[in-house]
Amino acid sequence: MMNEVVVVGAGLAGLTAGYRLASAGVRVHVTEARPYVGGRTASWDERGMKVESGLHRYIGIYSALPRLMQDAGIDLSKALIWEDEVEIRVPDGPSALYGASPLRRPFRTIWNVAGPGKLCTPGERARLGAFFAAGLLHYAASGSTVLDRHTVRDFAKSKRVSDRTIERILVPLTEGLFFYPPERYSAYVLFALLAQGAKRALRSGVAAFSGGMTEVMADPIAERIRALGGTVETAAAATSLIVRGDRVVGITVRDREITAKEVVLATSLAPAQELVRKAFGIQSWNEGMLSLKTMPSATLQLELERPALPVDRGTFGPGTSLSAFTEQSRTTFTHVPGRLSIILSQAELRLLQRPEEILEEVCRDAPRLGFELKSIVRDYRVITLPHDFYSLTPGMEALRPPQETPIAGLTLAGDYTRQNYLTTMEGAVISGEHAAAVVTRRLNG
Repeated sequence: MMNEVVVVGAGLAGLTAGYRLASAGVRVHVTEARPYVGGRTASWDERGMKVESGLHRYIGIYSALPRLMQDAGIDLSKALIWEDEVEIRVPDGPSALYGASPLRRPFRTIWNVAGPGKLCTPGERARLGAFFAAGLLHYAASGSTVLDRHTVRDFAKSKRVSDRTIERILVPLTEGLFFYPPERYSAYVLFALLAQGAKRALRSGVAAFSGGMTEVMADPIAERIRALGGTVETAAAATSLIVRGDRVVGITVRDREITAKEVVLATSLAPAQELVRKAFGIQSWNEGMLSLKTMPSATLQLELERPALPVDRGTFGPGTSLSAFTEQSRTTFTHVPGRLSIILSQAELRLLQRPEEILEEVCRDAPRLGFELKSIVRDYRVITLPHDFYSLTPGMEALRPPQETPIAGLTLAGDYTRQNYLTTMEGAVISGEHAAAVVTRRLNG
């Protein structure tokens, strides 16, 4: 029997599209190349050690993601552990703790603005405030038109932000969160995300997941799709789109065809580009998408003899190999005495290094941030993803495609497609919901 919809990719975008369509009574078949669901929010066993695709945090301003989780039967009070603080540790220098929730940590959050600054002088803070205000005004007035021509560093320097402030504040905001330093990171991307946060400031907060994200989030959504009559198939990599006449009618998985009235291509950008290029070559409708560049990510995940840090919370180490890191033994990975996850700086370099070289560098840098690692490491894994996100360099925004394509039977989903939350879990969910709406309209039209 022909499926009504095949969804290619069981990351958040694909699971969202599959769940929303299945909930509407559509017969759905979701395929996933890996042996587990979750995509860039996956967790799995890597040669005997539990790992995840990257260091992820749930942000309180999200609305589509929590709605999806609750609709799929996930109890947010059990799935999330609110931390609501972040810390910046300057190597061989001061550190500062910032509240991230006006509701749960109001005094510390207010103190972020009103209190004395450890990392910057009052004058530097004033210029930083002017930089943020100017960027948000440009975003409101012209969107990407102006901001996507500039890097964060160039825009900051134009507002007289000091080099010290850039290194201590803006590096954590760009490299620590999305892998690129300010000199490579589009000012548009930064202010587009800050603008979404400003709209929902009272809901802001930061939470860890209470387990691996496949187990806590992705698996339950996949199970709901199955309970609604859909299929979720893992270890099933799509090798081509099936095109007959002027429409897409399915996919090839190894030596078999899976046909459908509609196909939602919900993989990450690089495999989506490969499938589209193979099926259609370069055409006017896909030229931008195929021109989008990708960017890598690299994390080091360590099991330790004891906790490395006294509290589980997001911490930034600008100017070191530890761009962002957190202890997770009290939150996500409670089965081991200590568990540190680290977003590594200079991700491109990490693709060329041996794991033992990376570990050695991190162990050298950790004491500069106030803690020691070398003597307590009992196991570790380096997880590198050469094509993790679409590139956040200036000029990429105009190349992002919409979810709807002019090709009959083909819809796109993924955080690289157009939506306001860019490279986030929220953005992936929103793209999946938009894709489901497009497919529903096509099926009913």
